[in-house]
Amino acid sequence: MFRRALLPLLIITLHALSSSADSAQTYDLVIAHGRVLDPETQLDQTLNIGISNGKIASLSREPLVGKNSIDAQGLLVAPGFIDLHSHAVTPTGQRYQLFDGVTTALELEAGAYPADRVGQSLDSKALINYGASLGYLWLRQWRLSDRYQASLVHPVGEADGRNPNWEALSPQSVFTETLSQKHIAELQSAIKDEWRQGHSLGIGLPIDYLKFGLSDAELNAIFTTAAELDAIVFIHARRTPVGDLGGLNELIELARTSGAAIHFCHLNSNALKSISDYLELIEQVRVEGLDLSTEAYPYEAGSTQIGAAAFKGDWQTLYGMDFDDIVWVATGERLTEASFHDYQHQTPEGYIVLFSNDMASVDQAMLDPQTIVASDAMPAPSDDAKVHPRGRGTFARTLHRYVREQNALSWLDAIEKMTLLPARRLEHMAPSFARKGRIQLGMDADIVAFDPNRVQDQASYEDPNQPSMGMQYVLVNGTPIVQRGKLVHGVYPGLKITLTGHR
Repeated sequence: MFRRALLPLLIITLHALSSSADSAQTYDLVIAHGRVLDPETQLDQTLNIGISNGKIASLSREPLVGKNSIDAQGLLVAPGFIDLHSHAVTPTGQRYQLFDGVTTALELEAGAYPADRVGQSLDSKALINYGASLGYLWLRQWRLSDRYQASLVHPVGEADGRNPNWEALSPQSVFTETLSQKHIAELQSAIKDEWRQGHSLGIGLPIDYLKFGLSDAELNAIFTTAAELDAIVFIHARRTPVGDLGGLNELIELARTSGAAIHFCHLNSNALKSISDYLELIEQVRVEGLDLSTEAYPYEAGSTQIGAAAFKGDWQTLYGMDFDDIVWVATGERLTEASFHDYQHQTPEGYIVLFSNDMASVDQAMLDPQTIVASDAMPAPSDDAKVHPRGRGTFARTLHRYVREQNALSWLDAIEKMTLLPARRLEHMAPSFARKGRIQLGMDADIVAFDPNRVQDQASYEDPNQPSMGMQYVLVNGTPIVQRGKLVHGVYPGLKITLTGHR
C-alpha cells in the first residue's frame, strides 16, 4: 500500500485514545464494541467511538455515553468510502452507492459546467456527500453552441450566460470542431473564472471523446492552466489499440511539460490485457517525481454510449473484441453487426456493456498498491434504468473478492484503497479531504460498519438493480442514514464538497 512509516505503538495509542478519559461527556452518538480500522495509523482494535457535531470526538476502550448508540459488535468499523469517479449524482445513484458503503461520490472525470450544477437533480436532498470537477467537455460545448449539457445527467438545454454574439454551432460540434487560438484563450479565461468560484474539484477532461476536435495547442493550454491553478486533471485518456501505450505516454508528456498533476481514470478499461506494461510505466514515472495517480474497478466489462467517439472507427482493433462482445443495456441482447449499426444510428446516447477484458488483468490492476478503487458509476436517472452493475457493487465486490475470497488483501489494505488513498489524492487541492478517509479524533464522521462475513455485491450484468449487502450502518457527517441494513427515510445528511469546504 501507499504507506508512511508506521508510527510507534505508544504514539498511536496516545493519539487514538487521547480523549478516552472523559467518561462523563455525553456524545451525540456512540458506536460501541466495533472492530475499528484506520489505514493511516494502522489502527485495528475493538473500540468505542464518540461522535459529536458530525466529528469523531472520542476513541476509547472504555464505555462511552451517548444520546443514541449503535452496537457494532461483530462488525468492522471503517471510514466511509470515497468514490472519485461517479456519474450517478442522482437520487437513485446515491441510494445504491450508499448501500455499497460510499459516503462521498464525486463526478471528477466528466465533471460539470458550472461545477455547482452537479447536484441539481438531488433537489437539496443528498444522501451522501458529492462534488464535481470543472467539466471541460461541457465548457467547450457551451462555448461552441447555444445549447449544451451541464453534465452527463443533465438534458441538453439553453447555454445560459453565453455571449449572444458568438457563432452558435450544433451541440455535437463539441466532439469534432477544432478551436482557433482565440477560442482557446477564451476557454482558458473561462476555466480561471470558474475556478475562482470555488466549486470545482479539479478539471475533468475526457480526451478520448474529444479526440477529433482537440489540437495540441488546446491540450497544452488546458494542462498549463491546470498547473497554474494547482488543479488535478482527471482524464479519460485517448484509447489506443491493445498493447499500445500511446494514450498514457501522451498524458505523461503533457504533465512533464506543464507541471500539472494528473489522474488516469479507469486504468483497467484503458489498459485491458496490457495492464502489466501500464502499471510498470506508471510506477516508473511516479518514482521519477511525476504527480500521477490512477484508479480501477473490479469488473471485466466496461460501459459507454454506443455513439462514443471510440466506436466511430476501427473499434474492434481498439478493444480487441467483436459485435457479439457488446450488450445493449436496455434489453440485455448481444449485438450483431446489423443491430449495432441500427442502435448507433437511432439511439447514439444509449448505453452498452462491452466485454473487452478478463478478470486476471482486472485483478492485477485492482491489487496494485498504487491503484485507487473507483466505480465509474453510470448515470442512474431512475429506479428502473438498467446500467452497468459497477455503480451498485464496486466497493462491496472489492472487499468480497480480494479479502474474503482470494485473501489477496487485508481488510486494512482494501479499505485504504477506498478511503485514505482518494482522500490523500485530493486534500492538497481541497482541504476538506484531510478530514476524510480516516477514523481519528477530529475527523468527519463519515463511517461504515459492515458485517465481514456478509459484505458482497449482488448487482449483475443481467440484473443490475440490486443493492450490495452487508452494510449494517452508514453515517454521513455523523448522521445515521443506514441502520440495521435499512435506509433511514427522510434524512439527507449529504453535503456538497468544494475547494473551500462543505456547503
